[in-house]
Amino acid sequence: MDVELVYRIEQEICLISFEAEMLGGKVRGLSSQIAKSVEEKQARAVALNLQNVRHIDSIGVGVVITLFKILQKKKIEFALCHVNSTIVRILELVGLEGKIQIFETESEAIKAFQQ
Repeated sequence: MDVELVYRIEQEICLISFEAEMLGGKVRGLSSQIAKSVEEKQARAVALNLQNVRHIDSIGVGVVITLFKILQKKKIEFALCHVNSTIVRILELVGLEGKIQIFETESEAIKAFQQ
């Protein structure tokens, strides 16, 4: 898998920067890998930073949905941040609006998780 993920922990919140496009086979199975890493880091919340993601396909959307569901079952909060308008629109079209929190920045996500 040639997808680079950069993990940081800040105040028990796992900040994950996605450093590739969320397309096809490159991201298949990534949700369980991320969930396992988050659990190992004992995070209580996750913010997935999509600043470097310009494109997402149905498999990429599936990764986001699956990760959201896995973390929800483990009582770990989940949000996206730095999401471009095209990807926001795609997430709205598949019915994720209002289900997955989307923030402009990591700082906003952190602040929301602390409330």
